[in-house]
Amino acid sequence: MKTTKFLNFITLLSFVLFKITFISAQDSPNIIFLIGDGMGLSQISSGMYANENKTALEGFDYVGLIKTHSANQLVTDSAASGTAMATGQKTYNGVLGITPGNIPYKSILEICQEKKYKTALIATSSIVHATPASFYAKNISRYNYEDIALQLSEHSIDIFVGGGKKYFSSRKDKRNLIDEMDAYSFMKNFRQFEKSNSSKIGYFTYSAEPPKIIENRYPSLKEITKTTLKKLNSKETPFFLMIEGQYLHK
Repeated sequence: MKTTKFLNFITLLSFVLFKITFISAQDSPNIIFLIGDGMGLSQISSGMYANENKTALEGFDYVGLIKTHSANQLVTDSAASGTAMATGQKTYNGVLGITPGNIPYKSILEICQEKKYKTALIATSSIVHATPASFYAKNISRYNYEDIALQLSEHSIDIFVGGGKKYFSSRKDKRNLIDEMDAYSFMKNFRQFEKSNSSKIGYFTYSAEPPKIIENRYPSLKEITKTTLKKLNSKETPFFLMIEGQYLHK
């Protein structure tokens, strides 16, 4: 079943997480923040039953729950739920990183940056979509993609991978943020991404939105994740990595 592929991938990542934490001689732990798009207890239960009543989550030392409903609605969206996960604060649907009282909150990524962590974002969607944007943007609308792209360009994240190049290079204000981000090396393809030794990397997988069907995407989330972990892993510097995965099949 397709579910098994997903569970095998999660098993790989949980193994890498514990392995890196174990071998790194540092006071601060590495953090890998995995987000399955639309993944709740029902989806976890379904995956468990499809995998002989087992999941990789059972190997974790600690398990917790978070309510991701928005500040004024039981049914959340990616902006409000992303903000809840990234900042620990509730907000309205459609809003990124700002509470109903108009207070911007730091995300876990931003807190890690203050603590000198390396930081990285991986998204199978556009990098300016609501979930990844919740970790770096403060905006009253998740659909202000060009403004969100501008905030990412000013944020100094070490590695980011996802679609949405056009919001950086084909903008209404005629600015080319890619040209302005002179601290970054931008990769044209996955092979360049694998080989790059740059300290700041931007890799746009697609100009607009990546294909929703997983079989139509290249490179795979697994390939991107493994390569990013190799670039981040260091015995001297801890890292924070957020990975959002959308799994849709034909």
